[in-house]
Amino acid sequence: MIAGLKRVALAVVLIAALGAAGYYGWRWYDSSRVIQMTDNAYIRGEITGISSRVTGYAVEVLVDDNMPVKADQVLVRIDPRDFRMTVEKSQAALDQAKATLAQVGAQRELEKSKIVVAEASLRAAEAQAKNAEIVLKRATDLLQKGAGTQAAFDSGTAAAVQASSTVDQAEANLAYEREQLTVIDANEAVAKAQVDSAEAALLSAKFALGDTEVWAPIDGIVANRKTRVGEYVTAGTRMLAIVPIDNLWIEANYRETQIERMKVGDPVRIDVDTHPGKPLCGYVESIAPASGSEFALIPPDNATGNFTKIVRRFTVRIRFNASESNAILARPGMSVESAVAVSTPDDVSPTERGRRVGCSFDPDKDVVARPLTKLPEHPGLGRARPQGAAGTQVSPEPAR
Repeated sequence: MIAGLKRVALAVVLIAALGAAGYYGWRWYDSSRVIQMTDNAYIRGEITGISSRVTGYAVEVLVDDNMPVKADQVLVRIDPRDFRMTVEKSQAALDQAKATLAQVGAQRELEKSKIVVAEASLRAAEAQAKNAEIVLKRATDLLQKGAGTQAAFDSGTAAAVQASSTVDQAEANLAYEREQLTVIDANEAVAKAQVDSAEAALLSAKFALGDTEVWAPIDGIVANRKTRVGEYVTAGTRMLAIVPIDNLWIEANYRETQIERMKVGDPVRIDVDTHPGKPLCGYVESIAPASGSEFALIPPDNATGNFTKIVRRFTVRIRFNASESNAILARPGMSVESAVAVSTPDDVSPTERGRRVGCSFDPDKDVVARPLTKLPEHPGLGRARPQGAAGTQVSPEPAR
């Protein structure tokens, strides 16, 4: 009797254990279908390397590692003396070019006066030639009638020839002066081109002088400072880096078998290894169009040799919610674990799926515009300077 009871009790325990195992197994399988997790994830940010655009000695280094800086703050100053001299030389060259242009303008006015004089000389020569013709005609008539002398006729003929030559000379002189005006027009075009070239050289010199001040393009924290006071810096030398403190994201590398139902806008819980017990909330911002192996220096070639199937990983970009107050704890390079509440056949809303991973998620308030920032043109020297507002904003696709 006792043995029979023991066998019944053992059977009941086994059935209960199997039931519990089946229940929790189903719970695990069901959660693995609606929540996709990975620990192959890291916080990223646009770390900006700062370099000099000009060559010279660093006379001031105004920041050090781990110091916060603001956009447009001067970080390093290069010795500006040579560049100031270049600006002064360029200014003098511009003044000289403008003086040459003014001189050409004065020559134009003088040439116009010479043309007026030449036209007056031509009119006087034409009048004298006409008078000489009249005198010659009178002397010819008198000689034919026997009332005049041969000497008077010869004198009239010579005067007429001389007057005609004077007219030809006056016409040639007028044509010469008018051609000189054409030459002056060409010289004026050359002088204007020299002024434009001098202005461009001056602007370039001012650019170079302005570039002796190396400024921060973004807000952030200084890191990896390499430049020291007195060092000779060449153009393009990496001087330091600025690590952003906001606008960070997570790059989570999920297996290809995990992204079947993953979509842009799915809510995500982020556990940062540095801050255990302080989960952060976010959402899927984008999914890579190709696996990471496709961007490798030497992509795998599965058409040769023995084939071993390896599950590929796709990078999923995750952005923090706009209302996430603990986002200030994130730093680029930190390791995290991410859990994405993927879409389900029952078409549960993103807000409800956010609760499954312990996050409050409102797509209308938590999804932020994806910033694609560029430095606008500065109205003064034309140099790109950071301004308070971000550049082009591109909104992500809505949550599904």
